[in-house]
Amino acid sequence: MKTINSRFNSFFGSFVKSSLVASAVALAGCGVELQDNEKVDAPVLTAEENRAALAERRAQSLFAAHTFYAFPFNGQADVTVNTSVLLSFSHPLDTFSTQEFTLTDSDGNVVEGTATEVTEDSFATEPNNPQANGLAFKPASPLKAGEQYTVTYAIGLINEADGNKELTVTRTAQDPLTFTTRLAKDVESFTLDSNGFFPTDDLPFTTFTTLRLRLTNDVDIKTLVAGDTFKFQKVGSTEQVVGDLIAKGRYITFDPAVDLDVDASYELIVSNGVKDNQGNSFAGLEKVFTVLDPGERAFKPMNITLNNGSQESPYSGELMNAVTIKSVLIGANDTTYVDSDLITELANLGKFKHAAPMVIRKGSILNSSSLTVKVGGELPTGFRTGNIRMTNISDATGYLINNTNSDHKYAPKQLHLFMDVAMTTDGYEEDGKLNGKANGGLSQNIMHLELIGTVRTEGPAMIIDAVSEIDLKILGVDNAHAQISFHMEAYTADETPEPAVDVMSPVFQSAYPHTNTQHFSLGDNVTITYNEPLELSSLQNLVLKDENGVTVETFISQDGSSIIIDPTDNLMPFTDYTVTGVIKDLAGNSAYLSQNFSTPNKEQGVEFEEHGEIAARYTAPMVEGMVPGYSCAMEDTDLSLDIAGRCAGGLATDQKLNIFNLQEDRDIFVVFSQQMDAASIRLGETCDTGSFRVEIVEANGSGNCIETVPGVLNYENKILTFSPNENWQDQGSNVYRYSLISAEGETKGSVDCSSGEVLCSAQGYPLQTTLLKPDSHEDLGGPDILMPFRAAPADKLVFNPLMMPTSDTNRDYRWDDIKEEVISGNFAKLSLLETSGALIRATVGCELDQVCSDDYAKTFISGFMPTEVGAYEAVNNLIPVKIHAEQLISSSVNIAAMLGLFNQGLIASDVPTATMVMRPKYPVVNGKTEVPTGYIIWNEEEGRLNFKIDLDIYMDNPFMSVLGGLVSHNLHSYPIKAKLQGPLTFLDDGRMNIELSNLNQIELDVKLDIIGAGIAGMVLAIEPGDMSLQQISQPMK
Repeated sequence: MKTINSRFNSFFGSFVKSSLVASAVALAGCGVELQDNEKVDAPVLTAEENRAALAERRAQSLFAAHTFYAFPFNGQADVTVNTSVLLSFSHPLDTFSTQEFTLTDSDGNVVEGTATEVTEDSFATEPNNPQANGLAFKPASPLKAGEQYTVTYAIGLINEADGNKELTVTRTAQDPLTFTTRLAKDVESFTLDSNGFFPTDDLPFTTFTTLRLRLTNDVDIKTLVAGDTFKFQKVGSTEQVVGDLIAKGRYITFDPAVDLDVDASYELIVSNGVKDNQGNSFAGLEKVFTVLDPGERAFKPMNITLNNGSQESPYSGELMNAVTIKSVLIGANDTTYVDSDLITELANLGKFKHAAPMVIRKGSILNSSSLTVKVGGELPTGFRTGNIRMTNISDATGYLINNTNSDHKYAPKQLHLFMDVAMTTDGYEEDGKLNGKANGGLSQNIMHLELIGTVRTEGPAMIIDAVSEIDLKILGVDNAHAQISFHMEAYTADETPEPAVDVMSPVFQSAYPHTNTQHFSLGDNVTITYNEPLELSSLQNLVLKDENGVTVETFISQDGSSIIIDPTDNLMPFTDYTVTGVIKDLAGNSAYLSQNFSTPNKEQGVEFEEHGEIAARYTAPMVEGMVPGYSCAMEDTDLSLDIAGRCAGGLATDQKLNIFNLQEDRDIFVVFSQQMDAASIRLGETCDTGSFRVEIVEANGSGNCIETVPGVLNYENKILTFSPNENWQDQGSNVYRYSLISAEGETKGSVDCSSGEVLCSAQGYPLQTTLLKPDSHEDLGGPDILMPFRAAPADKLVFNPLMMPTSDTNRDYRWDDIKEEVISGNFAKLSLLETSGALIRATVGCELDQVCSDDYAKTFISGFMPTEVGAYEAVNNLIPVKIHAEQLISSSVNIAAMLGLFNQGLIASDVPTATMVMRPKYPVVNGKTEVPTGYIIWNEEEGRLNFKIDLDIYMDNPFMSVLGGLVSHNLHSYPIKAKLQGPLTFLDDGRMNIELSNLNQIELDVKLDIIGAGIAGMVLAIEPGDMSLQQISQPMK
């Protein structure tokens, strides 16, 4: 590793005093401005004198070998699965000694990885040639979640000041270093997690203490109510202490607005009214605290120094004060550098022998440099982040603790600090407006960021080196990771700058929904993003009203700098809404918020005329996307031959799909076309029960259920997920199968949607699963979907489900030209190339021989596109993306036709295409069907990102009727090929947007027959550019 700045060198200077026993004396050289009762007479030595004293102590064998820093620390819980193991020792590593280091899981399996030597040069007796005295072990792959790991080692060291005397420092199997990784799944018993309360009982509780709780399950934040289910109050009082109650995932923080009263007793009561996201009640928690007097506090301005691009952390070996986010979507090539000032408040050190409390106040900011956003770390998006900030949204509290790794008197004090931060990006001015796209994809709260470090001195200055590992989301879907190695130095009195004063009001960046809201679901949250986090109490000023001025009941929260407005009930369709109110940032600067949006049409029952009949139109819900699987009921299934089947009702010659695969750590994912009746969705707990079933079945003709798979079923806003309690596993000759149960041939009113045995829409229609069977109808239930799959190894692909906004917003597969606005995505415009036989002439979309808007010649496509994004491939300069292309349903287009003989028209007839179905075929690789792959590429001609994919598709018009059904047609499993390519951009709110169009002409050679004899025909075409397929990332919040 590179040499660290040589001025970081006099670790023991302040400890060479007449007495090293008292804790206050030990901290006297830490740069802390000591109170009178802490001051000592010992002189502060120069760096040269310190090195000489250090060498003398080593030579006299007064300095025994020990480990003075470990990350994770012994007993640490909630450690990220991407962690490294860092160790630093009191003496240089013996390069001629065999270094034994072992990391094992709870089953005794050794974790493979790479160990790198690290140098903490404050120990070096030769500052210009420091020797390594630490190890950084990086596992080859992520650790297992919720697992205890054990570290043992026997590390050879040398005392270079005593003739290179050999020393050894050990952690044995009888006295190992242990840590536990973060839970990935909820558990059955919803309680406080092990070691899940900070501060722990052995740490002092002072006036500025912030309470932090870590639970076993993700908390339903709507059930966490200050003064009700979460009480923090003086003993004997029922008045809730005013403060910020912040929660996300498993983490809860309560930060009192003002410091607590000295010597007063407070009680925390968290009731069983707190629920997890599955409705399970919290076990309850009650604790009582007595507030200790922190004494006269020392205020120490600290500078997080700007890295020159080469300075490395003494513990991790990574660049200090630099953050490299490791992400599949944005790569791991760019680093942002932190350069900020913080003010730490330290309790009177003379009052706390073992652990001295400290606080960094809410509103403190870690400011870092801008990044250019690149997909996969290589392909430019055309925008950058602006400055990246991590703002403390609560008081960061921690302690300077006697070293827990070593009881040696020269072992440094440890820093243990918790922070809750809002990660945001400033954006930048572009074309007269603020570009905040990056903030939409990055803005988030990072809760309980845990820093582990040490405190040392250099002359009069306190110096802190600390490490933390953080997990964060990119674009709401990519589980990214970053290691942060902080280096902070206290200013001297002469160096201390004037504190920055924030006088700028918060600046609006983006909103969802905003414009083009066809893809907005009535159950979506309203999200409004600013450039900085806001004061939580000010968010309660916001009011959501409908077009009649009626206030809508909402639950309002914040994540990063995004305001999340969650209506208690779904919003109304085809309605105008406004959000207004005064908000404030953490410095008290205010801004007036005013946002308007309109919801799309979702109501069915519009009357349409077809074949001379007028009828109100209703459709049953359908599956628009599912992983694993294909969104139709299957037939010709043969599990013994690895055949999942083909879409029921298609031609017997249709492609048969092989049994699907699902990564061992992934959830089942299903998207419906309409809102579902939650009461109809029930997980089967025994074989062949429930409307949604996950089973292990025999791979034979019968597919008999062997047992059910326990797990968590969740339905919200048209999306159903199932997470097994344990990862999917190899079942040998057997397979997994999940089932969506319907009632074939039944419709609204003829099926019991409350039984939990049939999936129904919120309007009471059973699930339709195929439109291809002769007796299928759009308002009837279909056969059950039985989708077999096997477990596959985990991988690093990012699951990114993409919505497909459509003009057919109510999914009745007809275009309502009054209530449904035509948008630029997801349609195919049909053109007539020629007619033949008895079809004399025809007009697509308009009255016969008339001209009208092209919109009437468009079939509007509905669907959903789950994708999996891979890593950048340098050889081909592209990023592969697996596309779970499944059936797309599109609306009817009317064709006005003139039938006749000898070129004389005799019968004028309207021929609606009726609802159409497009089913992508899957490529065959090594004899097996596989999910199609598309590619993110750089288009040199356009100078921007593109996405491209080629698809072979079956085209079906199952309900097209000519002359009352007397005439048949060939649009059943009709093969077409679509070469699709188009720009990949990012919306103002940060979501990915792909707009594909066909590069090739697509022809439909329609044959019309009577009793097998061809009587007429026409050739329809989708000209290049006339098919548009648009996919947009799901809402971030």
